[in-house]
Amino acid sequence: MKRSVILTGGANGIGKAMVMGLLKNGSRVVTMDQDEKGLNLLHKEVEGLGMRTQLHVMPVNLIDQDAAIESATQAVHWLGQVDTLINNIGIGRQEIKEDIFKNPPKFWEVTPQLWHRFFSINTHAAFLMMRTVVPYMLEKKFGRIVNVTTTLESTVRAGGAAYGPSKAALESLTSIAAHDLMGTGITVNALLPGGPTDTNMIPKSAPIVRDTLLKPSIMVPPLLWLLEEKNTHLSALRFDASKWDTTISPEDACIQSQAPIAWISIAGKMRQPKES
Repeated sequence: MKRSVILTGGANGIGKAMVMGLLKNGSRVVTMDQDEKGLNLLHKEVEGLGMRTQLHVMPVNLIDQDAAIESATQAVHWLGQVDTLINNIGIGRQEIKEDIFKNPPKFWEVTPQLWHRFFSINTHAAFLMMRTVVPYMLEKKFGRIVNVTTTLESTVRAGGAAYGPSKAALESLTSIAAHDLMGTGITVNALLPGGPTDTNMIPKSAPIVRDTLLKPSIMVPPLLWLLEEKNTHLSALRFDASKWDTTISPEDACIQSQAPIAWISIAGKMRQPKES
């Protein structure tokens, strides 16, 4: 499975794990991140594995709207085409305060500047990427868009501050995009690890045994399955990577780990008239 991929936030953690998984499966990847040091380390690691020509790194701050659009366009030109977009870039609650587990931030502790930053990175950057690359996919009548979201519990949990709302907005955007693109050959899905994951979003000071955290690499098997050409029927879904069982067939693992996107499963019930 070879794909031409744009992936945001690939310097570390979940993003890096997905980059490595894609490269090992023959894809060509452009990854964008503001962590230039992390990108350079990633590039050196990939070069040591003999896959240098498959990867192009772009240091860019995707909060900058013009830079984001220009970078996406440049990425398409480097790839020659684009059939896959993975919106992974994101920030977590540790941006608000370090001791998020012992002292979760109340919503009123979030400054307007931080609120704007969360939505700029966790939601708006994905919108910009999708809006820029979808015309190329429509021209080919094929495309795969995967947005990395979070558990629904995390979108409503106390102490979620700006993180939960910004990820809920991304989930909503994912659903809207999937339904707007139905019948075009472009699928749009949400993929999430399914719980606390061993990345920089969990501060080293957190009262958690890190060995109990999910590993970023669990994202790779469901991601690769979603990118398969035959899976055009898989769209407007959310996949929990922690429920993906690699010991069974991918078809069965797919069924076991999927759920309707966003809140579609309860939308119909909300519209039903109440019994008198």
